[in-house]
This record gives sequence, C-alpha cells and structure tokens, in this order.
Amino acid sequence: MSDDKSGHRERLKNRFLKDNGQAMADYEILELLLSYAIPRRDVKPLAKELLQEFGSFSHVIYADYYQLEKIKGTGRHVITLLKLVKSALSRALSDHIHHKPLIENLADIIDYCRGNMRFEKIEQLRVLYLNTKQYIICDDLMHSGTIDQTPLYPREIVKRALDIGAAYIIIAHNHPSGDPSPSDNDIAITKLLQQALHLLDIQLYDHIIISSNAYYSFRMQQIIS
Repeated sequence: MSDDKSGHRERLKNRFLKDNGQAMADYEILELLLSYAIPRRDVKPLAKELLQEFGSFSHVIYADYYQLEKIKGTGRHVITLLKLVKSALSRALSDHIHHKPLIENLADIIDYCRGNMRFEKIEQLRVLYLNTKQYIICDDLMHSGTIDQTPLYPREIVKRALDIGAAYIIIAHNHPSGDPSPSDNDIAITKLLQQALHLLDIQLYDHIIISSNAYYSFRMQQIIS
C-alpha cells in the first residue's frame, strides 16, 4: 500500500478515535471498516458504491450474503466482516436486555427487536419469555414465514411458557412491507393468545410489530393491557 493511502487511513483512524466517528460521513465510517478486510486497496469507491446500492449504512450491514456478493469488489473477507459487525451488534443488544427487568424497560425491548428484525426480508416471529422478576428466561426466534400462515403458533407458545415457567411473554414480528400497522389477523391471533395465557395466569405483556423505519406496540395502542 502506498504511503499516501497509508496516511489517509491513519487520518481516518485518528478522526474516528477523536469522537467515535460522530463527525464522519457514513461513507468514511464504511471506508474505514472495509480497510480491515481489504488492507491494500483504496476502498472509498467501494464504500460509496455499497451505500448507493443499499441506501444507508444500516442497510449495508444488514444486507444478506447474496446481495453483497453481487457487488463488484466485495468478496469473502468483506462479507465476513460486515456479517461479523451485524452479529456483534445483535449480541450487544442481547446482553443489554438480559440483565434488567424488561417490563420497566420497554424501549430497550423495542431497540433489541428493531436491531434484529427491521431489515429481514421474510416475516419472523420472536418470543421473549420472562420470569416473575421480569428477567428473560428464553428468547425464541421462530422462522415461520408469515403469521397468517402459522395458525398453530399460540399453542406452541403456551406449551413453551408452561415448560419453562414463564410469567410474562412479549412477542414481536416484522413487516417487511414497511408498514407496521397490524392486520386483522394479527389482532385476532394476539387476543386469542392473550386469552389462552390468561387462563394459565401468564400475562401477554406486549406484541410489537417492527418495520424498517417504525414500530407498532399493541400495549401502547391499548389493544392489550
């Protein structure tokens, strides 16, 4: 790598360390990140191309393997690094919510669900099971397609809750369409689940729908209480 490129990267690192990158543009942050996967090439053009292709820094990080593979200049090292960042973010968010009573920290739950589900291309269902002290016992991710196609999921959730002794349940699913508004079926199946859990003295605390830029909370909208 030429002295000029080496000097440029050192300047990027120094700027980043000065304020954790707050004053840097998205392409500069991505450029610095890519430099660790491609140490001997100017990666500014690639950083800008990735942002142009996917629309934002977050969309680049959450792009799937096959989308990234289509971009000329990416390869195994770049894709591994980007997926590593995504995994690290997910683990950090998970650690953050596993050490506090969640009923008192609904905003943290929403951040956690958005961080893991907002850019998914298929609809997923996540179920958080909490104990009597409101701490997470288990976090289950069900890859089941759309909720409309999963009519038996309340039975599975109730059985799991009984097996592990849950006192509270929070469910979340994503709407890849971008609109977090619940469908009639979302509302109906949520109320069915709430009734089934109530008979067992288990509270369905919230159902959160996540989209790429917004969310919908059944509790905040007073659909469940």
